[in-house]
Amino acid sequence: MKAIIIGATGLTGSLLLNKLETTKKFKSITALVRKEIKSDTGIIYKKINFEDLPGLKIKADAAFSCLGTTIKSAGSKENFRQVDFTYNLDFAGMCRKNGIERFILLSALGADPDSKIFYSRIKGELEKEIKAMGFKYLTIIRPSLLEGPRKEWRTGEFIARKIMKIFNPLLMGNLKKYRSVSIDNITDIMLKESFRKEPGIIIIENDEIISRSSRH
Repeated sequence: MKAIIIGATGLTGSLLLNKLETTKKFKSITALVRKEIKSDTGIIYKKINFEDLPGLKIKADAAFSCLGTTIKSAGSKENFRQVDFTYNLDFAGMCRKNGIERFILLSALGADPDSKIFYSRIKGELEKEIKAMGFKYLTIIRPSLLEGPRKEWRTGEFIARKIMKIFNPLLMGNLKKYRSVSIDNITDIMLKESFRKEPGIIIIENDEIISRSSRH
């Protein structure tokens, strides 16, 4: 199989990229990046202008979308929407036009196109648009706060992760779905979903991520 990924330099994407390579089940792995990256591995880092995503020609069997930012990092709601909605949507549309049938999207807990919360609404609008594209195998993963070593310092998230480590065991019953989750578990699920045999749309909520990880 051939894989293509966007958001490969982020927290989840970088770990997923490593796992895609180590599985040895993909004969080629292409990561779309905005800055040139030199690699001594078999991964192909293709530098592109994300504005050019719709017209990109590429061959792949499975596509992974891990691209995301924060309003603070983006600088404004408009810039955030461009990254989290427009670029992701353009990537999905490009994949569909190029005949890619498997698409795995990293979304977020609470994604809802009708949400009053801006972040959740953008995530929900993206999901809605991608669902309508007609991928034969579409997996949408909705994690809560992500646990893992970030390359960029995000003070708010650092504090939140510290707090969640204390509160996670206390979140029981209906509150369990809000527990933070490890990127290791999420990337394992993303990798597994790329080989799914049953066609259709699957949405994996945060509580299912937690339950799947507890089985290992």
